[in-house]
This record gives sequence, C-alpha cells and structure tokens, in this order.
Amino acid sequence: VVKNGLEVDTNTLFVDSANNRVAIGTTVPTATLDVRGKILSDSQIDSWNGNFIGIVTAGAVGVTTMTTLDAVVTGFSTLGLANATSLNVTTGFSTVQSLSADDITVSIGATVSKDLNVGGATTVGGALTVTGNAYFNGNVDIAGDLSYDEVNARNLNISGIATVGFATIGNATIAG
Repeated sequence: VVKNGLEVDTNTLFVDSANNRVAIGTTVPTATLDVRGKILSDSQIDSWNGNFIGIVTAGAVGVTTMTTLDAVVTGFSTLGLANATSLNVTTGFSTVQSLSADDITVSIGATVSKDLNVGGATTVGGALTVTGNAYFNGNVDIAGDLSYDEVNARNLNISGIATVGFATIGNATIAG
C-alpha cells in the first residue's frame, strides 16, 4: 500500500494522489491518466469519447474501420468501412471503401465511383454531374431550366409554352 503519492525515477511513473492523477513520462499529469510517449496495446481499447490530434492509423496502414454515432473528418483519411449515424467531412481528402450512414455532410468535392443509393430527400447545393445513366423510380421535379440532348418518352405532357425545332412523329395532338 502506497499512500500520499508515488514517484518512480524521473518521469517513469508518477501518482498525484491530491488530484487523483497518474502520469507516465512526466511528473505533471494534466488528466486522470497522462501518458507522454507511445502506447502499445495488444487488445482492444474502449473509449466513450476520442479526440485524436495528428495522424491516426488504425487497422491496415491508412485504413480505418469506424463505427460511431457522430464522426467529423477534418483531415486526410482513408476508411475501409464507415458506419455512422452522422458523418461530416469538412476538409481534406477522404476515401471511403464502404459507407453506411443516416446523414452525410460533405463540405468539399466528393466523387462516388460506384452506385449511390439515396433513400430519402437529398439536397445538392452545387453542381451534380452524372457521367453514366441516372434512374429515377418516381417523379422528378425541376424548378429551373432543363437542357437535354435527346428525349425518349412514353407519355410527354407539356403545360405552358413549348418550342419544338424539329420533330418526327406519327401522331401529334396540339391543344391551345
């Protein structure tokens, strides 16, 4: 039993019993456990709140598997799997190999190289470029102008002013 503090060598192990703090690598602990140096664990580390400042590597080099309620990415990151309730990418470069999230906020450019499935309302504040086919299983409402190269339609209803420059049709019904 050691009471009223403990110090082993200079900066090896220090116990501040007055403030209930333990330090490794310093004699001035600033938190409940203050470690100044590399930490090695051969088992899982559990935490309710993590704040990493600097470079974080988990799993394979540069690939992180993340399961969280809220995540904010503000630097370079590569995620193998992101499963989050809320994912907010604010700056930097992020590569996500697999993503499952209820809410995603991207404040920078994003490239989706495979399928993007959106199950709810989505607002795109900037340009949306689709280089392949786009499939909609419902109505598409456009408030501004619509420009297109070719239209193939089973039923086409135009209300308002329409100008047709060239048309090849079998039957045409024009009212108004």
